[in-house]
Amino acid sequence: MYCGECAFSTLMPHRWNYGIFESGIETEYVLALDADMEVPTAVAEELGREFLPRGFDGGVLGFQFRMGGVPLLGSLYPPDLRIFRKQNVRVQQVGHTQRFFAIGTTYRFKNRLVHDDRKGVDRWVDSQLRYSLLEAEHLTHSPGGGFRRSLRSAGVMPVLAGLYAYCRSGGPLKGQASLEYAYQRAVYESILAMRLFRSSARFAVGQSGVVTESRSERDGAA
Repeated sequence: MYCGECAFSTLMPHRWNYGIFESGIETEYVLALDADMEVPTAVAEELGREFLPRGFDGGVLGFQFRMGGVPLLGSLYPPDLRIFRKQNVRVQQVGHTQRFFAIGTTYRFKNRLVHDDRKGVDRWVDSQLRYSLLEAEHLTHSPGGGFRRSLRSAGVMPVLAGLYAYCRSGGPLKGQASLEYAYQRAVYESILAMRLFRSSARFAVGQSGVVTESRSERDGAA
């Protein structure tokens, strides 16, 4: 029932489609986890007690976010569909991340998966460069975006995201772990803001946009 990340493609949907449909999984359900996610005992028990006997097609799980093993009080990581019938799911790229969509009934778990971020700084920064490129392309070519899109266009999202992440994760109660989490969110939004600025009309004179401008970065990350 487990499908971890595999490194066969640059784009997440290709990885997950391979893991779900082409890796020889024979179980009815797939539990899709990133490499830094863990299944606590409480989730496994709820899976066997509530989810499987009632025949749901998919299950949405929240996350307990940790920084280097230290549990935060909260995070900006939203609940996500992470368990599903293999024949009832589709995978879609949305910005820098993938989304799973189940056809049929879904169950919302009361217990949460653990998301423990232990990446080194160099690896983390490299990941954010790739994620921000995908997100910038998505935002540049997608209409709408709502209030968050407006904040990003105004260039204030890095400050707001850092402050909100610090408060939501526990602030002074979680010390260095909360600060590091806030720095991560602020840095990511800063990189994304710079990409969006350079793709805007004010900075795009003589340029062909964020996709062409960043092609060397994509080639270097491949």
